Amino acid sequence: ITASLQDLAFGTFTQTIPPPTTVGASRCGPGNVTLTASGCTGGTLRWYDAATGGTLVFTGASYTVSLTATKTFYVSCTTADGCLSARTAVTGTINGNPAVVANATPAGNVNIGSAPPHYLLSTTVNGVLNNSGFNYSWAQDPPQGATTGTLSSTIISNPSFTANIAQSFTWTVTATDKVTGCSNTSSVTRIVDPTAGCPTVPRTPVCSGTTNTYTANVGPASAETWLWSVNNGATI
Repeated sequence: ITASLQDLAFGTFTQTIPPPTTVGASRCGPGNVTLTASGCTGGTLRWYDAATGGTLVFTGASYTVSLTATKTFYVSCTTADGCLSARTAVTGTINGNPAVVANATPAGNVNIGSAPPHYLLSTTVNGVLNNSGFNYSWAQDPPQGATTGTLSSTIISNPSFTANIAQSFTWTVTATDKVTGCSNTSSVTRIVDPTAGCPTVPRTPVCSGTTNTYTANVGPASAETWLWSVNNGATI
């Protein structure tokens, strides 16, 4: 109360300290995320686990932390003369990987002689059949080709499959979230069986004393044995 005007001419009043600028980070599934803060020139950035009070968890501009779930931290700036800014929130986001199930209909084996397509594939993601929120990619074993079989598409959730040979096929689908980029895979295996039943043999006439070759419409499957016979005194 005894101050005069000239006493106020010495030194300055410190302005309010602006809060730091922060940048969050995200990842798919648990693991490390790196969060950053800036805007505290000549001061110290302090990281807390609460908006007020809480625990000091880190000091510095870049904080790498291992998370199992999304978590928000709060960063303040302390200047060299001890002034403290408000805290700025920064979030480490953990996006879950989708639950993916590949399906093939019918559930059992099919016959190579049945009408194509032989299988209809589909994908269930997070419990939703052919979920439109995801991009899809299919791979086939053995690989697609003229001697094996082909999918109608490799980038949709529900392609159809036509076999060219009888054997076991495995299809693996990768579903990727259109927003987060998180993905997961699933596989399904089915067996295409050889044509069952007897072959068809043409009944071409042959003159007495001559020979003729008769060819069946299909060849024996790997698990079949064929026995040819003839009547009326002819020989094979």
